[in-house]
Formats: sequence, C-alpha cells, structure tokens
Amino acid sequence: MPAPKKTFYFDLETSGLDPLIHGILQLACIVDIGGVVIEKRVWKMRPAKGLKADPQALAVNGFTMEQIRSFMPEEEFLTEFVEFLDTYVNKYVKTDKFYPAGYNIQFDVGFLKALFIRNGHKYYGGYFNYRFLDPLPWLIMEEWNGDFQAADLKLGTVCEIYDIPLVDAHDAETDIEATRTLVLTLMRKYKSRLDGDEKPSAGMVIDWKKAKEFSEKARKSNE
Repeated sequence: MPAPKKTFYFDLETSGLDPLIHGILQLACIVDIGGVVIEKRVWKMRPAKGLKADPQALAVNGFTMEQIRSFMPEEEFLTEFVEFLDTYVNKYVKTDKFYPAGYNIQFDVGFLKALFIRNGHKYYGGYFNYRFLDPLPWLIMEEWNGDFQAADLKLGTVCEIYDIPLVDAHDAETDIEATRTLVLTLMRKYKSRLDGDEKPSAGMVIDWKKAKEFSEKARKSNE
C-alpha cells in the first residue's frame, strides 16, 4: 500500500511581488498527512538586509515597517523552519517529500525557493516535490468548460461562491485555511463526477466513465 501523501499547505505575505528584491513577511502552513491535519504553524520574519518593501504590498497585507523590524530575521526563521521540516521529511530520501499546496502556489514557491538560495541552503528540493496542488488551474479549466463563473478568480471571490469562510483575506493564516478547504471541496466535486453523481453544466461534454477508467489505470500503474 502506498505511503500516505504528505501535503504542505502554505501561504505567504510578502513585501512585494519580485522574489529577487522582495522578501517574505509571514508564512502560515498546515501539515496534512494522508488527509489528516497534523500541525499548523505561523511565522513572521524580517527580510534580509537590502531587500525592498513595496508600499502597495504593505497596504494590502497591513504590516508596517515598525512591525516588520520587530520580526525575527529571515536567517533565524530558516533555521527554525528547516528543523520543523526535518520532523516530517527525510531530505535525503527521494520519495519522501511534501507536495506544496496553495492558491496560485507558484508565487509562494518562488519566494520560498529564493529564501533558501539567498541563505545558502541547498535542500529546498529535498523537502518539497516539484509537483504541487493548486485549485486555481482547476478553476480556470472549470471556467473554460462553462462549469464555473465568477467576477474574478481572487481567493476571496471563489470562497464566497463555494460558501467557504474567509474572515480576513490577505492574512496568510486565514488564507491557507480557506485554500485547504477549497482544495478538498474541488476534490470531492471531481470524485463525484467520476462516480457519475454530477455532470458538467455546460460546455464540452466529458465522458466521465472513461475518465474514471483512465484514472484507475494510471493509479494502478503507479502502485
């Protein structure tokens, strides 16, 4: 039997949009192993000297420069963070990795990779799979297929449509809680379609029976 999947749901608040010149201010994560929440953590950190803070980004996430100066240095965070990851993953075992998960997760992955590189840590790939879970591409496919409509694809808008609580958007902790709920909601929807309980409302007609057969063949070939 395959080992339970290790999923690292995480969301960041950053000092800007470019991981080469901006830094991470907040990281919130949920460790999910086999669909069970094992641990939740939140860190706040001060980006390395020389990195910039975009006033527009700070206006969105609500952090002030005074607050940021009181956060732990990012190098101190990374030491603590790596110890945390070592609890769950053996970075020397190729098959033992977290699946990164989040909303528009490539943005967050880019910043986390940059932090590892900037601080001379070469084992980002030892902890994290290059494959990831992200509900955004799924929603784009749903939209393209005529099964989903929204004014925009912001997390807050999508959560409102799916009736998922999101009290304080642009706070990493609340964002990642909502994102995990959204991922699980979409997975249940997909499984319902494979089981024939739900069909697309419009757009391209999909043969869900064949899709299920293909999925089962792919799963067996990977066992």
